[in-house]
Amino acid sequence: MANIVEYDKSFEKKKIGSGCNGVCYLTSDNQVFKRIDYPEIFEQNLRSLVGKRNPTYVFPKQLVSLNSIIIGYIMDYVEGVRLDYLGNEISIQDYLNALRIAEYDIAAISSMHIFSIDVSDDNILFSKDKRFKIIDTDYYRKLKTSSNIYNSNLRNFSHASLSLLLNLYKDRFKNNNLEYLRESLINGTIRPSQFISTLLNYIQISDISNSSVAELKDELKLLYKNR
Repeated sequence: MANIVEYDKSFEKKKIGSGCNGVCYLTSDNQVFKRIDYPEIFEQNLRSLVGKRNPTYVFPKQLVSLNSIIIGYIMDYVEGVRLDYLGNEISIQDYLNALRIAEYDIAAISSMHIFSIDVSDDNILFSKDKRFKIIDTDYYRKLKTSSNIYNSNLRNFSHASLSLLLNLYKDRFKNNNLEYLRESLINGTIRPSQFISTLLNYIQISDISNSSVAELKDELKLLYKNR
């Protein structure tokens, strides 16, 4: 597969989203074309990332050019629920499993010297195969060294994948002597899966296979009242 393809109007079959850096379209062959607003800024990054493969991170498959100018890229279409919308759709067990898989994949991209930037809960999807998929990787950078990249990538993913628990329920952690746990996650000294596993020791959920992430959020609310 060529790394660069010429733009075709079939790339813009249907608009599916937009953000601060461009617009995404569903193509006629069920992929995603992202037209970037300022391609000259991102071209070097895109050229270093195109063709990279990782089960969690959705990297550009091909760059798209128009009149010999890079205007965007093609990536796989991922069907799933945005992380900031998750609730009853996912069990705590599936959430934990997905976190552990993502942690392994973070180590993999770090070994390739890829530094993740702009990771947030609105560009992490929970897919049909019960794993996280991270899109909008065009801000990422290929660095010359892998020194400290893993810790930085892990922190970025931790903040995004657990942002609702960390921010919305910040007072619950302070009022229940769990601030050390929150700070450990933010500082990158524990993994997200360790954070959730430890947190489960403090709340009244025994069957995580049949309890949803929404119930985990509800139990955190009760921590403030009951302890």
